[in-house]
Amino acid sequence: MLSKLDAYKPLLRQRDFLATLAGNTVSRFGDSIDSIAFAWIVYQVTGSASLMALILAVNYLPTILLQPFAGVLSEQMDKRRTVMVCDAVRGGLILLIAALYRMGLLSVPMLFAVTLLQSGVEALEMPAGSALTVRLLPQKLYTVGASLRGAVSRAAELVGLACAGGIVAVLGAPAALLIDAATFFICCGCYGLVRYREEKSGGAQGKSGVQGYFSMLREGVAYAVHSPLILALMLLGMMINLFLNPINSFSTIYIIDDLRFGETMGAGVLSAANVCLTIGLGLGAFVYPFLEKSVARRKLLVGSGMGLALTLLIMSVLPLLPEMWMRAALLFLATFLCGGCAGIITTVFSASFMEAVGQQYMARVSGLMNAGLSCAPCLGSLCCSGLAALLPVPALFALFGGAAAVFFLLTRRMRGFHSL
Repeated sequence: MLSKLDAYKPLLRQRDFLATLAGNTVSRFGDSIDSIAFAWIVYQVTGSASLMALILAVNYLPTILLQPFAGVLSEQMDKRRTVMVCDAVRGGLILLIAALYRMGLLSVPMLFAVTLLQSGVEALEMPAGSALTVRLLPQKLYTVGASLRGAVSRAAELVGLACAGGIVAVLGAPAALLIDAATFFICCGCYGLVRYREEKSGGAQGKSGVQGYFSMLREGVAYAVHSPLILALMLLGMMINLFLNPINSFSTIYIIDDLRFGETMGAGVLSAANVCLTIGLGLGAFVYPFLEKSVARRKLLVGSGMGLALTLLIMSVLPLLPEMWMRAALLFLATFLCGGCAGIITTVFSASFMEAVGQQYMARVSGLMNAGLSCAPCLGSLCCSGLAALLPVPALFALFGGAAAVFFLLTRRMRGFHSL
């Protein structure tokens, strides 16, 4: 077993990458706690499910609207310092929410404002972080770096979700937010340990002012548009988000009503299914470097995509099983396999994206990519909402599973995927 971990050994010499990995892992743990605590506070303040959904939807807007422009700004700035400042600001905003809620001063307009500010700061941080990562690793380690980051991130997410309920129940939601804020400051400190320093770039990046900004923006768009592989990866990321949308949108009602577990038992089944999905995601990312040694990347993509389609089709027929234990067992198996396939696909995406984009364009193209990928959940939710009025949830799983199978079979003939 230990010999199989040799693929990850070269990363032990990448001190700067490990510092950012530690910071991102701690931050991911905090995000998992925040996902429970913040949702609880939002509901306590708004008392409305529709306002909750609206606030969560607003969270996507800065990513979609600002990231293409924030990527250009990130390209012109010191990326390590940008990440550090953004983490410190985000931690401060979390502390502000906790303090206002504790004092009884938190209002709905404040929640909207802070949510927009948080997402806006994150829109600047994400391209800077992506651009910094490719500068900290040699290209030959992009795959194992992406795999390890994906696996560790899922492990932190799993631990965070496991702790979140107890922290909120015992210490309260404000205390949970304090923990989340602390993880941002710890992440900031980890990035402070990075020894890499920004080098001056030429080209459009040497220009100043508005002219230089828009010149860089045009260069980034042209670079992405003229790369078949980058366009193919954007399509892949958007389609994965789309195909997983029925699970994200309807898992609760599917388990309670369609699988007939009821509200009392359904909560535990839903939690266990999410755990299986998360473990699968982490394991899929972790084993990817070993699979790539014997299977071509494009074949792994198609095979994992067909596996993802199969799990959706399996979930569509689970309500037909007569015994509750059969439905539960196959649900956990299906969600685990779904996570494993999705983990492999996202690692293919991450590694291929890092290899395809030049360092000088990474922040700009990353901003464009993140904006495009963020559109998919919004469009997917609208699509699922409309289809749910016409079809039962299991039929939606079958529909999206069939669409996923067709898409991944077509990738074998799509020009951009030939270079994987």
